[in-house]
Amino acid sequence: MIAWKYGPVIKSVHDKYRGKRSIVDNIDNQARADYRLIQQDPEIRDIVNTIYDYYSPRSATDLMRQTHQEKPWRQTPINGITTQIIVKNYFKDVFVKEA
Repeated sequence: MIAWKYGPVIKSVHDKYRGKRSIVDNIDNQARADYRLIQQDPEIRDIVNTIYDYYSPRSATDLMRQTHQEKPWRQTPINGITTQIIVKNYFKDVFVKEA
């Protein structure tokens, strides 16, 4: 994940969907297969759905403001790489249930 000026970005996802207001008609077979795979794993499905439910009502501006306050953003210089470990450690208490 890259810490761009307006928030964190996964470059390959950004490049794929850049400039598209709606992705409904642009979902390819690999994305559908990925979705089905996520839906088959109850733990991953619950995490993804919880994140979606939490963040989807927010505007892009609200999300930008929020990410700029979070530890992973504050620890990463602009255009720097935020590692998966940093993100996981920050969000594990928010979205992952302890077994």
